[in-house]
Amino acid sequence: MLLLFDNLIGTTHDMKLSPEKGLSNKWEMSSDGRTWTFHLRKGTKFHDGVELTAKDIKFSIEQFMLPDSRNTNGGLFKQTIKSMEIKDPYTLVIQCNGPFLFLDYFLSDNEGLESAIIPKDYYERVGQDQFARRPIGSGPYKWQSQLVGSHIKLESTGMKHWRDGVPKYKYMTYLIIPEASTRMAMLKRGDVDTAMISREEVKEALDAGIKVIPKPGSGMLCFYPNMQWTSPAFSDIRFRKALNLAIDKEAIIKHLLAGMGIPVATLPGAAATSCGGDPTLKPYPYALRRPGA
Repeated sequence: MLLLFDNLIGTTHDMKLSPEKGLSNKWEMSSDGRTWTFHLRKGTKFHDGVELTAKDIKFSIEQFMLPDSRNTNGGLFKQTIKSMEIKDPYTLVIQCNGPFLFLDYFLSDNEGLESAIIPKDYYERVGQDQFARRPIGSGPYKWQSQLVGSHIKLESTGMKHWRDGVPKYKYMTYLIIPEASTRMAMLKRGDVDTAMISREEVKEALDAGIKVIPKPGSGMLCFYPNMQWTSPAFSDIRFRKALNLAIDKEAIIKHLLAGMGIPVATLPGAAATSCGGDPTLKPYPYALRRPGA
Protein backbone atom coordinates (compact mmCIF):
# COMPACT_ATOMS: atom_id res chain seq x y z
CA MET A 1 0.00 0.00 0.00
CA LEU A 2 3.02 2.30 0.33
CA LEU A 3 3.11 2.45 -3.47
CA LEU A 4 -0.55 3.40 -3.76
CA PHE A 5 -0.90 5.78 -0.80
CA ASP A 6 1.20 8.38 0.96
CA ASN A 7 1.25 8.46 4.75
CA LEU A 8 0.88 11.41 7.07
CA ILE A 9 4.16 10.57 8.84
CA GLY A 10 6.80 8.79 6.80
CA THR A 11 9.59 6.54 7.99
CA THR A 12 13.06 5.55 6.88
CA HIS A 13 14.00 1.95 6.11
CA ASP A 14 15.15 1.50 9.71
CA MET A 15 11.73 2.58 11.01
CA LYS A 16 12.67 6.10 12.14
CA LEU A 17 10.12 8.89 11.70
CA SER A 18 11.12 11.14 8.81
CA PRO A 19 9.83 14.57 7.69
CA GLU A 20 11.20 13.78 4.22
CA LYS A 21 9.15 10.61 3.74
CA GLY A 22 5.65 11.67 4.77
CA LEU A 23 2.96 14.15 3.81
CA SER A 24 3.73 16.11 6.97
CA ASN A 25 7.17 17.66 6.56
CA LYS A 26 6.97 19.28 9.99
CA TRP A 27 5.04 18.51 13.17
CA GLU A 28 5.21 19.51 16.81
CA MET A 29 3.69 18.55 20.14
CA SER A 30 2.70 21.06 22.80
CA SER A 31 4.57 21.10 26.11
CA ASP A 32 1.69 19.35 27.89
CA GLY A 33 1.48 16.60 25.27
CA ARG A 34 -2.18 17.31 24.49
CA THR A 35 -1.93 19.25 21.20
CA TRP A 36 -0.26 18.12 18.00
CA THR A 37 0.15 20.34 14.93
CA PHE A 38 0.91 18.80 11.53
CA HIS A 39 2.13 20.93 8.62
CA LEU A 40 1.65 19.45 5.15
CA ARG A 41 3.85 19.65 2.10
CA LYS A 42 2.21 21.62 -0.70
CA GLY A 43 1.51 20.46 -4.23
CA THR A 44 0.78 16.77 -3.52
CA LYS A 45 -1.99 15.50 -5.80
CA PHE A 46 -4.18 12.43 -5.85
CA HIS A 47 -4.26 10.25 -8.94
CA ASP A 48 -7.34 12.14 -10.20
CA GLY A 49 -5.40 15.43 -10.15
CA VAL A 50 -7.04 16.89 -7.04
CA GLU A 51 -4.64 18.44 -4.50
CA LEU A 52 -4.27 16.70 -1.14
CA THR A 53 -4.99 19.04 1.78
CA ALA A 54 -5.70 18.97 5.52
CA LYS A 55 -9.35 18.05 4.98
CA ASP A 56 -8.23 14.74 3.47
CA ILE A 57 -5.99 14.07 6.48
CA LYS A 58 -8.83 14.75 8.91
CA PHE A 59 -11.27 12.66 6.89
CA SER A 60 -8.88 9.71 6.66
CA ILE A 61 -8.29 9.63 10.42
CA GLU A 62 -12.03 9.86 11.04
CA GLN A 63 -12.67 6.75 8.96
CA PHE A 64 -10.89 4.36 11.27
CA MET A 65 -12.54 5.99 14.29
CA LEU A 66 -16.04 5.08 13.05
CA PRO A 67 -18.09 2.64 15.17
CA ASP A 68 -17.88 -0.11 12.52
CA SER A 69 -14.15 0.33 11.91
CA ARG A 70 -12.07 -2.84 12.04
CA ASN A 71 -8.86 -0.93 12.51
CA THR A 72 -6.69 -2.30 15.31
CA ASN A 73 -6.03 1.13 16.82
CA GLY A 74 -9.50 2.53 16.21
CA GLY A 75 -10.46 2.20 19.86
CA LEU A 76 -7.25 3.86 20.99
CA PHE A 77 -7.83 6.87 18.76
CA LYS A 78 -11.46 7.24 19.81
CA GLN A 79 -10.31 7.38 23.43
CA THR A 80 -7.34 9.63 22.72
CA ILE A 81 -8.44 12.20 20.13
CA LYS A 82 -10.73 14.93 21.42
CA SER A 83 -11.01 17.03 18.26
CA MET A 84 -9.36 17.86 14.93
CA GLU A 85 -9.24 21.39 13.52
CA ILE A 86 -8.22 22.49 10.03
CA LYS A 87 -6.30 25.73 10.53
CA ASP A 88 -5.67 26.18 6.81
CA PRO A 89 -5.37 23.83 3.80
CA TYR A 90 -1.92 22.73 4.93
CA THR A 91 -2.24 22.70 8.75
CA LEU A 92 -4.13 20.23 10.93
CA VAL A 93 -4.31 20.53 14.73
CA ILE A 94 -5.27 17.49 16.81
CA GLN A 95 -6.38 17.93 20.41
CA CYS A 96 -6.05 14.93 22.71
CA ASN A 97 -8.02 14.16 25.86
CA GLY A 98 -4.77 13.81 27.75
CA PRO A 99 -1.03 13.73 27.12
CA PHE A 100 -0.28 11.40 24.21
CA LEU A 101 3.42 11.36 23.47
CA PHE A 102 3.33 8.83 20.64
CA LEU A 103 0.66 10.21 18.31
CA ASP A 104 3.19 10.83 15.54
CA TYR A 105 4.30 7.19 15.73
CA PHE A 106 0.72 5.90 15.54
CA LEU A 107 0.11 8.13 12.51
CA SER A 108 3.14 6.72 10.68
CA ASP A 109 3.36 3.72 8.37
CA ASN A 110 5.08 1.81 11.21
CA GLU A 111 1.62 1.02 12.56
CA GLY A 112 -0.04 0.00 9.28
CA LEU A 113 -2.68 1.86 7.29
CA GLU A 114 -3.71 4.35 9.97
CA SER A 115 -1.86 7.14 8.20
CA ALA A 116 -2.65 6.17 4.59
CA ILE A 117 -4.43 9.25 3.26
CA ILE A 118 -7.47 8.89 0.99
CA PRO A 119 -9.29 11.63 -0.97
CA LYS A 120 -12.37 12.91 0.87
CA ASP A 121 -14.18 14.23 -2.21
CA TYR A 122 -13.70 11.09 -4.33
CA TYR A 123 -14.59 8.75 -1.48
CA GLU A 124 -17.80 10.59 -0.67
CA ARG A 125 -18.74 10.81 -4.35
CA VAL A 126 -18.34 7.12 -5.23
CA GLY A 127 -19.07 5.50 -1.87
CA GLN A 128 -17.27 2.89 0.18
CA ASP A 129 -17.91 -0.09 -2.13
CA GLN A 130 -16.75 1.64 -5.30
CA PHE A 131 -13.71 3.03 -3.52
CA ALA A 132 -12.78 -0.48 -2.40
CA ARG A 133 -13.05 -1.68 -6.01
CA ARG A 134 -11.01 1.20 -7.41
CA PRO A 135 -9.17 3.19 -4.74
CA ILE A 136 -7.31 6.43 -5.37
CA GLY A 137 -4.21 7.55 -3.51
CA SER A 138 -1.31 9.90 -4.10
CA GLY A 139 1.56 7.40 -4.25
CA PRO A 140 3.92 6.69 -7.18
CA TYR A 141 1.62 3.90 -8.43
CA LYS A 142 -2.08 3.95 -9.22
CA TRP A 143 -4.68 1.20 -9.14
CA GLN A 144 -4.74 -0.86 -12.34
CA SER A 145 -6.81 -3.99 -11.73
CA GLN A 146 -7.55 -6.85 -9.39
CA LEU A 147 -8.97 -10.35 -9.40
CA VAL A 148 -10.51 -11.16 -6.04
CA GLY A 149 -8.63 -13.95 -4.36
CA SER A 150 -5.91 -13.94 -7.02
CA HIS A 151 -3.95 -10.71 -7.44
CA ILE A 152 -3.74 -6.92 -7.27
CA LYS A 153 -2.00 -4.98 -10.00
CA LEU A 154 -0.67 -1.42 -9.76
CA GLU A 155 0.53 0.77 -12.62
CA SER A 156 3.19 3.46 -12.48
CA THR A 157 1.96 7.03 -12.81
CA GLY A 158 4.99 7.64 -15.04
CA MET A 159 5.77 10.81 -13.11
CA LYS A 160 8.42 11.75 -10.60
CA HIS A 161 7.09 11.27 -7.10
CA TRP A 162 8.28 13.53 -4.29
CA ARG A 163 9.02 10.53 -2.05
CA ASP A 164 10.33 7.81 -4.37
CA GLY A 165 11.27 9.56 -7.60
CA VAL A 166 10.32 8.05 -10.97
CA PRO A 167 9.02 4.45 -10.55
CA LYS A 168 11.48 1.85 -11.83
CA TYR A 169 8.85 -0.61 -13.04
CA LYS A 170 5.72 0.04 -15.07
CA TYR A 171 3.64 -2.55 -13.20
CA MET A 172 3.73 -4.11 -9.73
CA THR A 173 1.68 -7.28 -9.26
CA TYR A 174 0.89 -8.68 -5.84
CA LEU A 175 -0.19 -12.33 -5.88
CA ILE A 176 -2.39 -13.69 -3.11
CA ILE A 177 -0.79 -17.04 -2.18
CA PRO A 178 -1.89 -18.22 1.28
CA GLU A 179 0.09 -21.49 1.29
CA ALA A 180 3.63 -21.03 2.60
CA SER A 181 4.95 -24.07 0.69
CA THR A 182 3.63 -22.65 -2.59
CA ARG A 183 5.29 -19.28 -1.95
CA MET A 184 8.59 -21.00 -1.25
CA ALA A 185 8.32 -23.13 -4.40
CA MET A 186 7.62 -20.04 -6.51
CA LEU A 187 10.63 -18.27 -4.99
CA LYS A 188 12.87 -21.22 -5.85
CA ARG A 189 11.59 -21.34 -9.44
CA GLY A 190 11.92 -17.59 -9.88
CA ASP A 191 8.19 -17.18 -10.52
CA VAL A 192 8.08 -14.29 -8.02
CA ASP A 193 10.67 -11.70 -7.04
CA THR A 194 9.89 -11.43 -3.34
CA ALA A 195 7.66 -13.16 -0.81
CA MET A 196 7.02 -13.09 2.90
CA ILE A 197 8.19 -16.20 4.73
CA SER A 198 7.89 -17.41 8.30
CA ARG A 199 10.73 -18.06 10.70
CA GLU A 200 10.28 -21.81 10.11
CA GLU A 201 11.19 -21.34 6.45
CA VAL A 202 14.33 -19.27 6.92
CA LYS A 203 16.73 -22.25 6.85
CA GLU A 204 15.09 -23.71 3.73
CA ALA A 205 15.36 -20.37 1.96
CA LEU A 206 19.01 -19.90 2.91
CA ASP A 207 19.85 -23.47 1.86
CA ALA A 208 18.28 -22.72 -1.54
CA GLY A 209 20.45 -19.62 -1.97
CA ILE A 210 17.56 -17.21 -1.47
CA LYS A 211 18.45 -13.91 0.17
CA VAL A 212 16.50 -13.40 3.41
CA ILE A 213 16.01 -9.81 4.52
CA PRO A 214 14.70 -9.11 8.03
CA LYS A 215 12.83 -5.88 8.72
CA PRO A 216 14.50 -4.12 11.65
CA GLY A 217 12.08 -2.86 14.25
CA SER A 218 9.05 -4.44 12.58
CA GLY A 219 8.04 -6.57 15.54
CA MET A 220 8.76 -7.32 19.15
CA LEU A 221 8.45 -10.54 21.11
CA CYS A 222 7.23 -9.52 24.54
CA PHE A 223 6.98 -11.91 27.49
CA TYR A 224 4.42 -11.12 30.17
CA PRO A 225 4.54 -13.46 33.21
CA ASN A 226 1.00 -14.36 34.23
CA MET A 227 1.55 -13.70 37.93
CA GLN A 228 0.00 -11.64 40.68
CA TRP A 229 1.81 -8.30 40.37
CA THR A 230 0.70 -7.20 43.82
CA SER A 231 3.02 -9.79 45.36
CA PRO A 232 5.60 -8.08 47.63
CA ALA A 233 8.37 -9.81 45.69
CA PHE A 234 7.75 -7.63 42.64
CA SER A 235 8.25 -4.50 44.71
CA ASP A 236 11.89 -5.46 45.05
CA ILE A 237 13.87 -4.23 42.04
CA ARG A 238 16.44 -6.97 42.69
CA PHE A 239 13.79 -9.63 42.14
CA ARG A 240 12.64 -8.04 38.90
CA LYS A 241 16.23 -7.75 37.69
CA ALA A 242 16.81 -11.41 38.55
CA LEU A 243 13.90 -12.39 36.31
CA ASN A 244 15.41 -10.38 33.47
CA LEU A 245 18.85 -11.92 33.94
CA ALA A 246 17.34 -15.42 33.92
CA ILE A 247 15.92 -15.06 30.39
CA ASP A 248 18.29 -16.40 27.73
CA LYS A 249 17.38 -13.99 24.97
CA GLU A 250 20.00 -15.32 22.53
CA ALA A 251 18.60 -18.84 22.88
CA ILE A 252 15.09 -17.56 22.13
CA ILE A 253 16.35 -15.77 19.03
CA LYS A 254 18.29 -18.82 17.87
CA HIS A 255 15.66 -21.50 18.44
CA LEU A 256 12.37 -19.61 18.04
CA LEU A 257 13.21 -16.80 15.63
CA ALA A 258 15.62 -18.64 13.31
CA GLY A 259 18.40 -16.30 14.35
CA MET A 260 16.61 -13.37 12.70
CA GLY A 261 16.38 -11.03 15.64
CA ILE A 262 18.31 -8.91 18.12
CA PRO A 263 17.69 -8.36 21.84
CA VAL A 264 16.53 -4.84 22.68
CA ALA A 265 15.88 -2.85 25.83
CA THR A 266 13.08 -0.40 26.40
CA LEU A 267 11.47 1.61 29.15
CA PRO A 268 8.58 -0.15 30.93
CA GLY A 269 5.00 0.56 29.91
CA ALA A 270 2.34 -0.24 27.33
CA ALA A 271 4.16 1.69 24.58
CA ALA A 272 6.94 -0.93 24.48
CA THR A 273 5.18 -3.09 21.89
CA SER A 274 4.53 -0.12 19.60
CA CYS A 275 7.60 2.04 19.94
CA GLY A 276 10.17 -0.74 20.12
CA GLY A 277 13.52 -0.63 21.80
CA ASP A 278 15.56 2.31 22.97
CA PRO A 279 18.99 2.19 21.27
CA THR A 280 20.53 4.11 24.18
CA LEU A 281 19.68 1.25 26.57
CA LYS A 282 21.58 -2.05 26.71
CA PRO A 283 19.67 -5.31 27.36
CA TYR A 284 20.59 -7.28 30.45
CA PRO A 285 22.79 -10.28 29.56
CA TYR A 286 21.85 -13.85 30.37
CA ALA A 287 23.38 -14.53 33.78
CA LEU A 288 21.50 -17.42 35.38
CA ARG A 289 23.40 -18.89 38.32
CA ARG A 290 23.13 -22.56 39.05
CA PRO A 291 22.67 -23.81 42.62
CA GLY A 292 25.99 -23.61 44.47
CA ALA A 293 27.57 -21.29 41.86
